[in-house]
Amino acid sequence: MYALEEATQHQAKLTLLHVVQQHPATEVYYIKDAPQSGTGYAGEFGAKLPAFPPHPPETVRRDYNDEALSQLHDLVPASFTGAWEVQVAAGHPADAIVRTAAELDVDLIVMATHGRSGLPHVLLGSVAEKVVRHAPCPVLTVRQRERRA
Repeated sequence: MYALEEATQHQAKLTLLHVVQQHPATEVYYIKDAPQSGTGYAGEFGAKLPAFPPHPPETVRRDYNDEALSQLHDLVPASFTGAWEVQVAAGHPADAIVRTAAELDVDLIVMATHGRSGLPHVLLGSVAEKVVRHAPCPVLTVRQRERRA
């Protein structure tokens, strides 16, 4: 990871940032069990179904910030001995990156780019290009490698 190399070489603090789109930070789902008592009736088949034991609904909680922080922590190898932190920001990616860089008074932004050009670039835009234009510091863009199957 280029950011780790830069931080090590310059004895700088590394901040890993993940930007999530605007949505609730936590989603909660309640999963209910099958029918609670007695015998159910499946009208389309004309048959009675056995009753299922009653259970309280199970709550499933999904916290996007916790997931992102955990994934960012996993990116830093145990061999890295420099200072580092992870952060999650919400909003449009380019705006959030520029805003966070200004708030933290960073010296360098290192980010991957997909390397799109032509019509895909025009239609999808470029987060890296917007960050380069508006960042309060230099930006090192690194072309993202193709993932091998």
